[in-house]
Amino acid sequence: MENLEAIKQITKRYTLPDYIKPCVALMLKDNFRKSEGMRDRVAFIIATELRRTGKDDDVAKKVLNQWDQKNHPPLGFRIIQHKIKSAYKKEYTFGCNSRDAIMGTYCEKINKDFCIYYKELSQGRRRVGSDRDFIRYGWPRVLSPVERQIYYMSLPELEKRRGIKPGDKIYSNHREIADICGVSLGDGSVGKSLEKLRGRGLITYKPGEPYRWRSTASEIRRIIPIPKPNSKTKDE
Repeated sequence: MENLEAIKQITKRYTLPDYIKPCVALMLKDNFRKSEGMRDRVAFIIATELRRTGKDDDVAKKVLNQWDQKNHPPLGFRIIQHKIKSAYKKEYTFGCNSRDAIMGTYCEKINKDFCIYYKELSQGRRRVGSDRDFIRYGWPRVLSPVERQIYYMSLPELEKRRGIKPGDKIYSNHREIADICGVSLGDGSVGKSLEKLRGRGLITYKPGEPYRWRSTASEIRRIIPIPKPNSKTKDE
């Protein structure tokens, strides 16, 4: 499908995770004219989605300023900063059941067969251990960038690849985890981040043994439902 290919190109261009909402990805693909009166609102929606996917405000500035150059005329750096500040101040969410006219317009452009968010809404199910709790509890502000990438990108993707439910045991090596989220393997950041995630109570983790004569995969399991951070986990 044309839209699916466009979304893949957008996520690659802006270095975004593939679980970004497809309707928002298409907004990043498009450009907007001042006469349409949509630039400000679209910028805010994109910023809220970047926050939801665990991107910090510095990344949001880079993405939105790059997108803004296509607009006629661009909103400008000052307005983009204001939209990001507003979006990151509270946990705004624009979903499939949103009454926002722009979201509704872009939802109609999406092939519903590959939109997991629309499927979940239509089936009346709330995702187990959903990112709603991850965001609501403030975990993106607690975790380091590598921890966010591993917990929010690599582990859910591994569950998907293994065909298991969120919270089931995952057997994987550090290289596969690093490859999925694009972090360095050589500096030991994957192992260190997994240890920190275990210390924060987000996962259980039993390190593997990468020796040639006795190689075993690491055993990892996300704690579901997602726990709230406490003073200890914030300080680690």
